Amino acid sequence: MIVSNSLEKSVLKLTPGKFKANTRGSEKHGKNPPPGEGHRHGQVTDRSETYNPHNDRWGKRDTGMGRFIDQKTDPNPFKGVRKEK
Repeated sequence: MIVSNSLEKSVLKLTPGKFKANTRGSEKHGKNPPPGEGHRHGQVTDRSETYNPHNDRWGKRDTGMGRFIDQKTDPNPFKGVRKEK
């Protein structure tokens, strides 16, 4: 028996377990939280960064004590930290 292509598709959609039903709107999707506390606005105030040409890395320094806090392994500078002159 030859079944038309559109009829065959509609039969396949009705078979249980093969295809999921269209559940648009009924599933709960993750979404970004509303803006508010918990994220940084602007630069980090008590830190600065400087480039070390001897080892080609960026170092992050605490401005209060003057000690180096961290050093990056990739060639990009830190995000949100001001540069020393």
